Amino acid sequence: WLPCTMDWEGFVLADSDGIYTFSADSNCTLWLTVGNKSIIVDAVGSKSAAPIHLTKGKHALKMKAKLAGNYPVFIRMMWSTPTKPQPEVVPFDHLTLN
Repeated sequence: WLPCTMDWEGFVLADSDGIYTFSADSNCTLWLTVGNKSIIVDAVGSKSAAPIHLTKGKHALKMKAKLAGNYPVFIRMMWSTPTKPQPEVVPFDHLTLN
């Protein structure tokens, strides 16, 4: 297998104003941007980002993964929210393409 990259762009829905902390677990190199803030940069394995303030509503989300022969690839994106302080997988219905 040759090294390659994967890019995903969409939106994440914040249910309320407040502090959100994103984290990721993967077997590839990962970058994650929310809004215009890079919160996870060049991370492999488990990585937590610094908390960020989000307003209620949709926020641009970009994820880039560099795959280097670790197949199958897995990426798990998690967050803690103002109403759920324990990290959980970002719910599918909170991720959109538009």
